[in-house]
Amino acid sequence: MKRNLTVVLALMVVLLIFTAVQAQDGQLTPTPDSHAIHHPTAEATATLVPNALPDAGMGQMGGMDMHTMMQNMSSMIDTMLSMNMSDEMRAQMKQMRNMMDMMMSGNMMSGMDMTSVTATPESTGNMEMGTKYSVNDFAPMALAYYDGGEVYFVHPEASDKGVAKVLTDMMGTDVMVVPSLAEVPKDLLGNVYVFTNGIKAMGPLGFQPDVFDSVPGDEAYTPLRALNLVTWQGNAQARELTSIREILAAEKNGEVIIEQPGVVVNMPILVWPEGHR
Repeated sequence: MKRNLTVVLALMVVLLIFTAVQAQDGQLTPTPDSHAIHHPTAEATATLVPNALPDAGMGQMGGMDMHTMMQNMSSMIDTMLSMNMSDEMRAQMKQMRNMMDMMMSGNMMSGMDMTSVTATPESTGNMEMGTKYSVNDFAPMALAYYDGGEVYFVHPEASDKGVAKVLTDMMGTDVMVVPSLAEVPKDLLGNVYVFTNGIKAMGPLGFQPDVFDSVPGDEAYTPLRALNLVTWQGNAQARELTSIREILAAEKNGEVIIEQPGVVVNMPILVWPEGHR
């Protein structure tokens, strides 16, 4: 009997290891939508898709989701614990049972590589990540520019109540007012340039997308941005500007004026030309 129990226990351990390894076989590739859409919804957002999605991963294995499989294995252990066995074997079985309980509660899943999770327009509505929330419960990503390339970001907080309301109305999710953001020293802030007129598009004020002066990986990168309002002058030919260099050149030529109202917005970048989170 002891020998048979040992064999079953070993098979269960092998199965758990195989499942964990399979769960790590995927890579995420950012595929941002067209720059015509500034604030994509769950159906039109930067999509994360796997390069090589295995047939069985964290979510499913042979048609059975991992949680159900663990429940079945836990039931098997409970049945085996009702049999006659040595105290040493019983202690090992109980240890295995406790480990299964921890894994099902998510305590051990938090340290596992979750890159095999797929976020696509078809799955974002039901995707669960060990919590009661789905990705649709959070702010959608917005489009901006950096050095001529596209970036995607979120802006969950702003120091000004009026700016927070504009962003809330535009994003469809609450942007929190955090007045203390305005107290951050200027030399610790990045810049974001927001257009008040010009080319009509999906920017926060109804015009072209914002422009950032840094992205993750840059030495000067910070998610905290000083708001710069860019306004085209009447004698200028408005056009889309996608880099700080272009904006400053237009200012030097007298085509635009730039004002700083003293507002700070928290704007973490999630996808940029050279990578993603």
